[in-house]
Amino acid sequence: MGDAKLSIGRLTRLICREVRRHNFTYHQLNYIFRSVRANCLIEVPGRKPNKLFELPTQQEREAFFNAIHDPAHCLLFTFLLSTGVREAEACNLQVKHLDLDDNKAFIFEGKGKKDRVVIFSEKLKHMLSLYLKDRNHRFVFQSNRHTRYTMKRVQQLCQRYKEKAGISCRFTPHVLRHIHMTKLAEAGVSKERRALLAGHSNELM
Repeated sequence: MGDAKLSIGRLTRLICREVRRHNFTYHQLNYIFRSVRANCLIEVPGRKPNKLFELPTQQEREAFFNAIHDPAHCLLFTFLLSTGVREAEACNLQVKHLDLDDNKAFIFEGKGKKDRVVIFSEKLKHMLSLYLKDRNHRFVFQSNRHTRYTMKRVQQLCQRYKEKAGISCRFTPHVLRHIHMTKLAEAGVSKERRALLAGHSNELM
């Protein structure tokens, strides 16, 4: 036990020297340790294994959107699916942070207080332009009382249309984000690029 403690102490000092010498960031150091843990097959105590779940089929997605008759709600869920933003980020998105000329939305202080830019299609741009025309909105998605949507409201709406469409599989706003990221992967977008678009830590930079 004494030799093990001594070895750990020496290793800790060595790591500290290398971190200072290379000026590693938190995310880089976190990536290094996770890589070491994975390569050495060291499991995290108490962590439950991630369970895979099946994404809704194309037919189920179509049934979900066909069940929506409110244009504002249709735009909301189309935006979530087309951009992959988190529901909290959609709720906080202000009209002034849309660049409709360049098909961009600026996400400020997303998860982890990170800022990023998301790109959207011409179809979504057209939907946003029509919806926001002649509306004096502060937030892109807000109620008739001029208050922004809450995450709870978005989740309630998603559950309502899921039930209306008769969908039995898992279908939440976060699932729409998974669908978007899966499509990017299928289109050949690199893991690093997907992490950047999703607002995850870019651990390799």
